[in-house]
Amino acid sequence: MYVCNSSICDEQGNLMFYTNGCNVANYNHDTIPGGESVIPGQWTDIGYCDQSGYARQQSALALPLPCNDDLYHLFILDFFVDIAINSPWSVATGLLHNVIDMSANDDNGQVIINNEYVFQDTLKMGAMTAARHANGRDWWILVQEFNSDCFYSVLLNEHGPQQPVKSCTGFQWEDTNSGGVAKFSPDGFYYILSLENEDMSIFSFDNQTGHLNYMEQVEFNEANSRDGVGLSISSNSQFIYISAGTELYQYDLYSDDISQSKTIVAIWDGFMNPQKTTFSRSFLGPDEKIYISSSGSTLNLHVIEDPNQKGEACNVTQHSIDLFSLNVASLPNHPYFGPEPDDGPCDSLLLVDSTFELDWEEPSIKIYPNPVESIIKVELDNSRFVKSIEIRELTGQVVLYTQVHEHTSQLQLDMSRYPSGLYFVSIHTDKGAVVKKVVVE
Repeated sequence: MYVCNSSICDEQGNLMFYTNGCNVANYNHDTIPGGESVIPGQWTDIGYCDQSGYARQQSALALPLPCNDDLYHLFILDFFVDIAINSPWSVATGLLHNVIDMSANDDNGQVIINNEYVFQDTLKMGAMTAARHANGRDWWILVQEFNSDCFYSVLLNEHGPQQPVKSCTGFQWEDTNSGGVAKFSPDGFYYILSLENEDMSIFSFDNQTGHLNYMEQVEFNEANSRDGVGLSISSNSQFIYISAGTELYQYDLYSDDISQSKTIVAIWDGFMNPQKTTFSRSFLGPDEKIYISSSGSTLNLHVIEDPNQKGEACNVTQHSIDLFSLNVASLPNHPYFGPEPDDGPCDSLLLVDSTFELDWEEPSIKIYPNPVESIIKVELDNSRFVKSIEIRELTGQVVLYTQVHEHTSQLQLDMSRYPSGLYFVSIHTDKGAVVKKVVVE
């Protein structure tokens, strides 16, 4: 992996798929169908994807679709060189998403929606992260507008990604194109943004509405941050850890003066394997430990064993994990998943392959062929009849609603009018309803 890195595991910790921002591979390390190119445009055209991957931290983020065990969204900030800006790391022109169905292709995974824009605007490269919605089930994905004090929060719920909520905070970086990293505190109340060669900014976040408010700036002008700043927050949401080359710092979010709470918790011991194992990118693991990579090519990771403890009691163990291959400043871009999400019911009209409000034990409803190119057939056994049909896009938008006035247990739907992709077909009967996912080819 090279810088850009995101992945998904199942509840038991087994790898499902991962990406370097250019393609998607499954647990067998095979590129899945449709995963050959998940970032269109200049980065692929220039040929960088053939060399190493997408070289921008936090530009890819994989998340599960709420209320679905098979579908996953992979968000990507695309790449565009704007000559007018005169920078090799210019901007993103929008937020893309891919939809991955891990039940497809004999449970080996397949990209069923490829490179669709959630929305388009000139966005800052990288620094994309996510936090759970206040309901404990949905997600907020946050990206920054380029050369602006504004941020976009995109809600991902069972309907898919929604149109963004925009927050203009009154705060803007002097170096708008500087690289850096962003993280939410695990409790979802704070958003921290730390950029290379800049200070660290702290925002409050409303995880009910998606709005962001600027709180304060924390001085951090360390020369070593040029090596690639890293940022993580302890699982108790109290301590911020900043990686800055040869030093590792801790800040206390609960302190009355966060700037003055800065403490050095580790200094690089000079170990090389084969290059300098200094402190760079970091992330909070599900075991509540923080893992830290290095900015050069190395075969080790550092670990903060007890991040919830103040000062040196956090227990930093340097180069304590051996890797099987060289790593260059790359760790997966994960949100904090935390405890099991809310098991409350989702929108019943969008539960996939589900049955509700039925008074018979086993619903005898067939829908075929699936995938479909044109005509799809719906059949019930003769003791039930269809009352209405509703078809929704993955976003939740209703594209068809029709009432069936005759007592029929068989009907046909013309799907040829719809663009290729995944749809939810709600079949409402006289004894309840069933929702099926249908792929239009």
